[in-house]
Amino acid sequence: MMVLRLVGFIYCTSALWCLVFPELSSSGLGLHLTTASAKVEFISVYGGLQMGLGLAMIVSSFNPKLLIGAVFFSFIFSSILVVVRVGSILFFGANEMIWSLLFLELSISMLFLWYLIKNRDKY
Repeated sequence: MMVLRLVGFIYCTSALWCLVFPELSSSGLGLHLTTASAKVEFISVYGGLQMGLGLAMIVSSFNPKLLIGAVFFSFIFSSILVVVRVGSILFFGANEMIWSLLFLELSISMLFLWYLIKNRDKY
C-alpha cells in the first residue's frame, strides 16, 4: 500500500533529521535543548519513536496479513496527534511550523481513513 509506505518514509525522514540535527529541528518547534537530558529525550522521542513508527509502516505495507492492522493503528495514532495538537493550539497558540505539522497530520489521518472506508468490504 503506497500511502502507508509514503507516510512511513515521511516519518523515517523526519526521524533522521531529528537524529542528525537535534538542535536545528527542535528550534523550529520552539524547543531549546539546553541540557543533556533534554537532548536525550528529544532524540529518543522525535528520532527513535518516529523511526520505529515509520519502519513499522513500511514493513507492514509489504505483508497483506499485517496491512489492515497497520493502517488502522496508523489512523488512530495520526488522529490522536491531530486532536491533541488542535487542543494545544487552542490553549497556547502556534507558530508557522506547528500549523504546518497540523496540516500534515490531518492529511495523513484522512488518507488512512479514506483507505479504511474504501476497503471496508475486504476485511
